[in-house]
This record gives sequence, structure tokens and C-alpha cells, in this order.
Amino acid sequence: MKHTSVNKRIFIRALAAMMVAAAFLLGSLKAFAAVGPLVTLESSMDITIIVGYDTEKPQVVFVSPSNKRYEKAEDFDEVIEADMATYYYISSASSGDWTVEYEKGKNKEITIDVLPWHKNISIEKFSFTTQAADDKPLPEINGALTVNYGNNFYKYIISAVKQDADGNITNRIELYQGSGYGSSEETFSVYPELLMDGEYTVQAEVYGEDGTGVEVRDSVIAEDKLTITGNTAQGKDECLEITCNITDGTVDIDFDSSAQECRCDEYAFIVLQGDVHIAEQLYTEENFSEHIIFDPADGDITVQINAKDRDTGYISWSRTFKPVLPISLEIETEELTNAQTAIVSFDAGEGQYPGSIMLGEEKTDIVWNGKNTAQIALHNLETNELVVRVEDNNVCYYVTKTISVDTMPPYIDIYGAESDMVTSEDSVKFVGKTDAEELSCNGEKIDCAENGSFSIVRKMDEDEKEFIFEAADSAGNITKRTIRVTRKSYIEAGKKKEKKGIMPLLITMGIAFLMAALTAGLSILLIKRKEKKGVAVKPVPAVIGSFAVSAAVTLIGVGVWQLIMHLKLVKELTGENFVKLLKNSTMTEVAAKIDDKKNYLTSSIISFSVAAGLIIILIVISIIKKKAQKKKKVQA
Repeated sequence: MKHTSVNKRIFIRALAAMMVAAAFLLGSLKAFAAVGPLVTLESSMDITIIVGYDTEKPQVVFVSPSNKRYEKAEDFDEVIEADMATYYYISSASSGDWTVEYEKGKNKEITIDVLPWHKNISIEKFSFTTQAADDKPLPEINGALTVNYGNNFYKYIISAVKQDADGNITNRIELYQGSGYGSSEETFSVYPELLMDGEYTVQAEVYGEDGTGVEVRDSVIAEDKLTITGNTAQGKDECLEITCNITDGTVDIDFDSSAQECRCDEYAFIVLQGDVHIAEQLYTEENFSEHIIFDPADGDITVQINAKDRDTGYISWSRTFKPVLPISLEIETEELTNAQTAIVSFDAGEGQYPGSIMLGEEKTDIVWNGKNTAQIALHNLETNELVVRVEDNNVCYYVTKTISVDTMPPYIDIYGAESDMVTSEDSVKFVGKTDAEELSCNGEKIDCAENGSFSIVRKMDEDEKEFIFEAADSAGNITKRTIRVTRKSYIEAGKKKEKKGIMPLLITMGIAFLMAALTAGLSILLIKRKEKKGVAVKPVPAVIGSFAVSAAVTLIGVGVWQLIMHLKLVKELTGENFVKLLKNSTMTEVAAKIDDKKNYLTSSIISFSVAAGLIIILIVISIIKKKAQKKKKVQA
């Protein structure tokens, strides 16, 4: 009984164990209903397994080739939960076939992706100190670097850098290269003979590469500043010449280090305006030139040339200046003018600045001081290139201006118009052409076509009206022309009024009476003279002869008067009188004066010629009569 009882207990215990094992097996099959391949790794590497789902996070187990199971959070290097996804990070995953076990649960679909895991590298600590070196002018730099990159190999670079106001690196000079492994502290020591004088910040840059060839980097700048002194000599001033053209907004830089007799293989040329590099170049020759455009609003300009002498160390040539004139100066004369001189106004304050004024090839040295103006004679009807120079702190500033002098007044050509015109209409039309920039009639502006032609109509609201045309060009020259227009009806009314007057009749009758009296008197005198000689006189020839003499005398008088008028006009059209006439009269009026001069001379010549002809006729007739009388006496 006892034996039977023992066997029964053993059987019951075995049955219970089998039931527990079966229950565990059924539970495992239920929890991990899906099992399949995950990835095959050809070599050990860092991986990221991304499990995506649509309802709830599934339970997953990743099995390595060595049957190591990754299912708890502590089994992974890192687990990150994201929106409907979980990221599992495994470092140094062994090579071979990996499998996955998972239960979908309430999810309709899950996704599993395996990607390389690129570990980040980061600098945990970086610092440096400086220590005076024995028998050396510069201090030695001693630094320490701690990097977080697991147990992986990495490299690092130590550099001295320059930063602008915004913290951007503008220049980097590499001082040291090293390498490290794991998270241990790395130390270094470097002598900064590569650095010129100045203030620097020290930068550490680390980088590593995983098995896939992907590189990761990190960099940090130390808090302390590094100051270098005694490693740079100042270059001679005469090696660097700077010319700043304010008008064009350009800087011309000429460099020649032959005067310093240095042994340099390269020259680093840098131009800064504010903190911005506006030019940089590397030269291998000891002399070069640069032409640079600038904006005055961007601040001061610094020109710097650095070179390393093989014997003495670094040499630096530098100059900082404001890209504006050091004095208040302005060329007041317009670019197009009729003035004979250019005016330059300036205010140098209490300082004194050497400089010059150049007009073409003509140069005048000057010292700008105080407040005053300078006048420069310009060449008429030419384009004058005016250059004003001011020197300050070894920088030459230039202001330039091109000035064209034009003293020729514009023309006004009004077709068919004269100084005095007559019209029978209620309006008058003027058609013409000008080369002026502005044209007006009686102060009212006239719009001209591109070629200068114009056409206007003006009302005759008065019986007599003057139309004053005024033309002005860009240089300030002005031409005026006056046209007087009279109504025809007004003139005719005046003539009728004159005919009704008694004075014209009396004058005409007086002249006729005088001519008749002169002719009668001469006739009577001639007849009496002949009668005294006992010669019979015929009245008609005597009267005709007397009239001929009267006409000759009258013509001579008219000729003398016309000659006098001609000489007066000649005087008016020469010398200073002619200049005054040009200033006070229009070209049409001047032309009319010239025509009058010609007319007076022509009329005078005609009058003298007719008078001379009458006299010659009278003399010939007198000679013929005397010969006839002699013949009669001889025959008698």
C-alpha cells in the first residue's frame, strides 16, 4: 500500500509537471505566434531595428546567431519610443543570421526594418593652458580633450581660429593633429609658431568612421582666448599705397615690398569692410595691384597683407581708413554750364591736409585748411576733367567731375516770321524749331517734339501785340526773340486817318512848291543870262534843263543822306556796339539791320550814279551847243 501510494504521488507530480510544461509551451506559442528571419550580417556592426505598428506596441524578441535573446530594455544599448514605432539600438551586433519572434496582437500589420546605426561622436570636455617656453618668444599651448564615442577609434584636429561679431569663423589655422580611443582623456602640446600676432580662439574638431564608411563629426571652441605677441613685424609704410576714389566708389591698392628686402614666398592679401571680406588673394610676387569696389555705407575698410619671412618671421602691412573724404568738400559747378570757372567749396576745420587740383594735364598743389572756396578756370567749348585730391594718413582720396562748358546760346527759328508782322486773322500761328531744352512764349511753356520742332497758335486779343519767345539750354544760355504782330484793319484805319489829315498834304505841297520854285528860278536865271548875251532862248529847253539841274542836286542830297545812314549802321554793326546789339536784339533784328545797311549803300550808289548821269548829260549838251554856236560864227 505504501509502495502503491508512493508511485501514485510520483505519477501525480509528473503529470502536474507535464501540464505546467504544456501550459508554458502553449503560452509561448500564443505570445510569439510569428517567427521569421530578421537580417543576415556579413560582419559585426551597429544596427537599429525599427518596429512599426498601427494599434498597439507589439511584443518582439530578436535572436542573435548565438541564440542570445534581446527582449528587455536593458538588453539594448538604447530604446526610443516614437509615434507608432519603436527604435531598438544594438551595438556591435554579431555577424550571421538573426531571427525575430513577435505577436501582432490587435495590430492589423506591423513592419520591421533593420538599418545601420551610426553612433554620434561628441566632445565632453576641452580646455587648454599656455606656458612660457624656454628660450622661445612664444608660449607653449597644453590642452586636454575628452570624447564620447564608445570604444571606437577617432581622430582630432586642434586649430586657432578667428571669429566675426556673429561668431562665424573667418579664418582657421591648423596647429595639431592627434587620435584617441574610447572615452579616455587625450592630452597634447604645441608651439604656436604658425600664428601671427593677434587674439585667437582655440577649436577642437573630432571625427570617426564606422564599419559602413559613414563619418561623424563634432567640434567645440574653448572658452579661453589665446593671445600671440612678438611673432609679427610691421611692414614699411612706403610698400603699401592706397587710393580711394570717392566719386566712383573704388579703391586702388598698389603693393611693392622690394623696399623692405624681405624673403617671402607668399603674400596673403585681405581687404575687410567691417567684418566682411570684400577681397582676398594669394600672391607669390613681391609687387601687385588690386582694384576693389566698395559701398561707403558698409563702414571702415582695412587693407592687410601678411607674409612669412624665411629669416625673421611674419611681416604684416596694414592700414584702416574711412571710405569718405576727411574734409567737407564739394565741386559746386554743374556738369554742363556756361560758367568760365569751376567752384570747389571746402571746410577742413582746424586740420591741414595736403592735396591738389588737376584740370586735364594742369596740376596745382594745395593745402586744404580752414573754410573757403577755390576757383579753377575752365576751357570754353570743351569737356574739362576736374580731379580734386586730399591726403590723410597715407591714403589719397579723389573726387572727380566732368564739366562741359557751353556758352553758345540756343537758336529759335520761326519759319517766315519777321520782327514786325501783319495779320487779318483773330489768331496767329508760329511754326519753328529750336535746340533749347526749354522754350516759352510770353512766359508760357511750349512743348517741343524730340527734334525740337514746335507749332503754337496764339490769339490776337489786342490790335498790336508782342510775342516774346525765350529759349534756355541746359548750360543756362538764354536767347530771346520778339515778334510784333499788328492787325491789318488797324493799319488801314490809321492810313485813312492820315489821309484825312492836312499835314501830309501840306508837306507834299511844300516839297512840290520848292521843287517848282527851284526849277522856275533856275529857268528865269538861265533865260535872263542868255538874253543879256543877246541869245534867243527857247522856254521849253530852259525849263527842262533847269529841272535836270534840280533833279541832280536833289539826288546828290538824297545820296549823301543815304551814305550817312549807311555809315551809322556800319558803326553799329562793329566793335562793342555790335556786341550790345547782339545782347539786346534778336537775330532777326540783327539781320534786318544788316539788310538796311546794304539797302542804304545800294540806294546811295544809285542816287549818286543818276545825279552823275544827269550832270554828264547837261555837260555834253552844253558842249554841243557851244560848238554849234562857234560854227555859226565862223560861217557868218
